[in-house]
Order: sequence, then structure tokens, then C-alpha cells
Amino acid sequence: FFSFIRDKFLDGSPFSTYQPRFLSDQNWEERWSAWWLPVLITNGRVSAPPIYIKEIRILQQQLRREMLTGENTKFGQAYLNLKHALSKSFDSETIKKLSKKHQNSSISFDEFINHVLWSYKFSVVDHHWVPFSVLCDVCEAKYDYILQLERASEEVPYVLRKMGYNVSRFENTHNSGKINKAYSYKLYFNKLSRIK
Repeated sequence: FFSFIRDKFLDGSPFSTYQPRFLSDQNWEERWSAWWLPVLITNGRVSAPPIYIKEIRILQQQLRREMLTGENTKFGQAYLNLKHALSKSFDSETIKKLSKKHQNSSISFDEFINHVLWSYKFSVVDHHWVPFSVLCDVCEAKYDYILQLERASEEVPYVLRKMGYNVSRFENTHNSGKINKAYSYKLYFNKLSRIK
């Protein structure tokens, strides 16, 4: 969760400072549409046409029906509904104009938390902040191993050796940045204003 704010939202730095660090990183435009524009809309810094909320509500009702009938158990993929609503609400030229206008904007921790709460309300939750118990279906699946991404370079070779592969080293290509231990999670929450 906190690595998400540091990685995807640049820990409050302006969007213009974003530089992809890994081959798997999104380009600036993808980040703009996937992460930054939705949070600016949620927090009232960008106005969305009425069709935006209308589309989200339609998709929310569809998701509820699917979950009740068991057709869909992947609540963590609901953020795709937000992406769909954005594409229905804004043409690509408007998205480009907004990205230029807001290229030096940034997202505060307060705004990020507001967006997370809003995304639960409208069933457009991103899989990054959905509890593992929902994503991994722990009641239905039997797991032999559960690995920690931060320790993948040690844990993946262990699991692969257990499976019969001769692997002594694993390069973890995903890294959300170094954690500054002096900057604790408590400091993030101290930044929050009172919930309205």
C-alpha cells in the first residue's frame, strides 16, 4: 500500500518528474490515464462529465449482479471499470490536453486515501489495495508456498529448487524503490486531515 503511493504517485512529487526505471514500467501517458487522472477527478481537481459517474454506476450494478451469481469473484479487477468509464467520458484529445495542463501537479497522501475510499464506494477498487484474502481466494485454493515480493531474490530460488529446478540465483526486476526507515508509515498518516 505504501509502496504504491511511493511508486505510482511519486510520493507527492510532480508528475513531470516521473521516469520509468524498469522495462515493465508504464510510460507517462499510461500512468496519467491509469492513476493520476482518476485521482484528480476523485478529488475535484478535474471535472468529469456526468457520464463518468453514470458509467461507473452501471458497471457497479453489473459487478454486484455478477458477484451475487458467482460469475465474478475478482473484485480486485474492478478498477478496469474505472478505466472503461474514463474512456467513455473523455476523448483522447481531451485527455492529452488535461495531461499537459496538469503535468506539474502532484497527489498528496490525503488525496490518495480519499481516492481509495471513493473507489470502494463505487466498486472500482484497484487490486493494489484489495486485501489478499479477496484476491487470492484463500478459502478455495490450497497454497504450497506464499512468497514475499521484497524477498523474491531469496525465496524464488528456494521454491524452484523444491520443484526440482537447479536455480541458485533469481533477479527481481520489479522494485518499487528503497524504503526510508526513518520515514515511517506513522508519518504518512500524520499527514491526513480529518475525514469529511
